[in-house]
Amino acid sequence: MNNKSMQEASELFFALLEQQVLPFTNDLVNNYNKNQEVRQGVKAMADAAGLMVMIGHQNIHLVASGIDSKFATSYTHMKSKYTGLKLKKYFYLANIIISIFIYLIDRDNNMRIQREEEGITYFKLESEISKTLDHWYKQSKINEEFSKKWQIDIEEIYPLWNNWPLKRGNEQDDISLLKKENKLGFIHEAIKPLKDQNLIIDHMVEYRIIPKEALYERIDLLYHRRDRFKEIKNLIEEGVNYGEN
Repeated sequence: MNNKSMQEASELFFALLEQQVLPFTNDLVNNYNKNQEVRQGVKAMADAAGLMVMIGHQNIHLVASGIDSKFATSYTHMKSKYTGLKLKKYFYLANIIISIFIYLIDRDNNMRIQREEEGITYFKLESEISKTLDHWYKQSKINEEFSKKWQIDIEEIYPLWNNWPLKRGNEQDDISLLKKENKLGFIHEAIKPLKDQNLIIDHMVEYRIIPKEALYERIDLLYHRRDRFKEIKNLIEEGVNYGEN
């Protein structure tokens, strides 16, 4: 590999390391698509770091290849970056909130275009989280092995979620609720990693979360390959549908 290709590969790798996703319109990504040596260089650096390069329809992604990766997201890392995740139970609840959001935008492929245009409201997401956690908590009382089987500490996160009030603003543009300790405020905190990776638009004024194409690429390329995601998706579906039939 010549020096120019090595430099271009390094620049792209460290740009991806910082942003996790870059569009094809980016000059560094353009070099990647045109030059096989650049592609090989980026792959070698990713492999060495326990990372994986994924190519979507419009973007290139860099993600941890597994929990043993030195760049896999840990509670310690999240706590230092997001002050709202001050305890592990907040971290676990935030992961569940993100999982339920992903379930809602991913459950019907025919709705993807509509979801990209309209998104999911904070109030819709809050309702589905509450139904899901209610169902899981009741299941844990029926089956003592529920929490252990699914690795969900429902005894901790259920009261944490329910101790927060649900408040609605008097004005549509009142975003103060998203900055306070209530259910909507914690949802806002939980989705910050998605916003920081440019995977969603957090439309705070309208209390609406809009998924971007990059998030759908991440879902298709990464999450759909993982058995754990499929299992959790089915478990969330039980909760979301609980009491509707």
